[in-house]
Amino acid sequence: MDTGNDKRLLNRQEASTFLGEHGYRVAVASLNKWASVGGGPRFRKFGRRPLYAPSDLIAWAESRTSPLVGSVTEAEALQAAGNATRTSGK
Repeated sequence: MDTGNDKRLLNRQEASTFLGEHGYRVAVASLNKWASVGGGPRFRKFGRRPLYAPSDLIAWAESRTSPLVGSVTEAEALQAAGNATRTSGK
């Protein structure tokens, strides 16, 4: 997927806007929290400033997106199967 120019790194506000423009609404506050506790997109630091590559943002968002499904029931079954796999240690 073409995510634009990865040579230009995005600050947190720009990262939030970029994700929203690609269909993944994420608040700046969520990016702030995930940078602290983990679970968010990977970033680099320039001094105290976090910087995000567009390709890293898209990769993170896609990793959190379910496969294509035909119904809510199918999505719930996939989620339940994933949860069972994680809790059983497989």
